[in-house]
Amino acid sequence: MPYYRKCPKCGYVESVAWSPSYYDREKEIADLDEFKTQCPDLFQKLQPLGTTLVEGDFAYRICKQRKGYTPTKVDRLPSSLFKARGETFRKPPSGYFDISATRFGHPNPSTRTTFRKELATGDST
Repeated sequence: MPYYRKCPKCGYVESVAWSPSYYDREKEIADLDEFKTQCPDLFQKLQPLGTTLVEGDFAYRICKQRKGYTPTKVDRLPSSLFKARGETFRKPPSGYFDISATRFGHPNPSTRTTFRKELATGDST
């Protein structure tokens, strides 16, 4: 049974039933046939397979399926997250959500500073 979201304040109901992806909770998916009938203008812009369309607050693409299968789903991602991911729909690495992870891959960034290294070698001035 499709679920159409409704805004509690203004009463706006989305025309397509979007549901969270099983593998990436920030991404939403919808049935391609429903998307085709409810949003024909967006579908025409997405028609070539593999294209990404940034329209309004969301980025859209037709899901790639296994070889030999026709696509059946459409992906939607908020445009801010799409830009933060490097303009791709790929799921970010595991350290993406971890606050303690740093670009050095070390849980405690204070132990990686040059000040600690200088103290360890005795070169403090």
